[in-house]
Amino acid sequence: MDDKNKRTDRTASVGHDTGQRGSTPQVLKRDAGVRKKKKQKEFVRQYVMTESNRSKWSQEYMGLDDVTLDTVNVTSAEKPKNQARRRPADESTERRQKAKIMLVVFGVLLAVLLIYPIAQFCRSKLIINDVWVEGESPYTAEEMMSAAGLKLGDLLYSQNKSKAAELMLQNLPYLDTCKVIRKLPDKLVIKVTSSQALMYAKIAGEYYALSSELRVLERSESAADFIAEGLIYTDLPKTSRAVVGSRLILADDADAEYIKDFIKIIVSSNLEEKVTRLFFDEKFDIVATVSGKYRIRFGSPGDATLKVMTAARIIESEDFGSQNYAVIDVSIPTLASARYEMYLDPDSRD
Repeated sequence: MDDKNKRTDRTASVGHDTGQRGSTPQVLKRDAGVRKKKKQKEFVRQYVMTESNRSKWSQEYMGLDDVTLDTVNVTSAEKPKNQARRRPADESTERRQKAKIMLVVFGVLLAVLLIYPIAQFCRSKLIINDVWVEGESPYTAEEMMSAAGLKLGDLLYSQNKSKAAELMLQNLPYLDTCKVIRKLPDKLVIKVTSSQALMYAKIAGEYYALSSELRVLERSESAADFIAEGLIYTDLPKTSRAVVGSRLILADDADAEYIKDFIKIIVSSNLEEKVTRLFFDEKFDIVATVSGKYRIRFGSPGDATLKVMTAARIIESEDFGSQNYAVIDVSIPTLASARYEMYLDPDSRD
């Protein structure tokens, strides 16, 4: 019986030793790692740790040596104190910044509340006592003010400047551009550029004064005033629209550029003050009456500058009889010719 027990104990002992010898180092290391991770997870779930537990955990699971652990402990111990020392300063700085912001906001609001009523009060006391007109204009300052609905004694800021300039341009057709400027304390400055009436034409039984850009400047039932001003009577092609203050529009939207170009050339030549009538009713047979007794045939609008210069040279030459009527043909400038006539009707193209 004793022998049997001894064999059983020996077998158990041998089995135990064999089991231990069967566990390899890799298996033991893996098991230790699993246990370590479990402990770490358990430790993380603990939201607050004491200083002793933190040090123990760091040494046991992080593998820190004594020197590193001491450094960590010292840093961990000093950090709350440093934070405690810095926190009041940070709070004080933040309070000062908030105070500055509130002060700026308060200053802006105060400025708005004070400046706006003061500005409105000043505006209500500024009135127009003087008006200056800068630039050439056929209109007086009073006419310009009236066209914009203004008068002396009105508040300087009673009307929008752009609106006032727009009204002047609408009601005063000779004005090309207009700009209104306020000058404190009581002046209104009107800067303008104006068109000049150069010719007049009869359209639908009425007479219209025109600029060199064919801008309609004035309308009249009689040509007497235009003749007195020395404007050139011009025969135009059929027109579809003639409104004072707007550009003249030819019928069928025909091109009128050749008329404007030709007029500019004549105005810049020696014939400007001598031309008494222009015939543009036929585009390729342009005719002009000069000094009431010379009929110049220009033909087409092409080479207009050369044609005008050639005609002026012929009229000014000493060999040309100043007391005679003549037809001067410069439709081909290189073959220009002059033919004397006993009489010519200055109001006819033929």
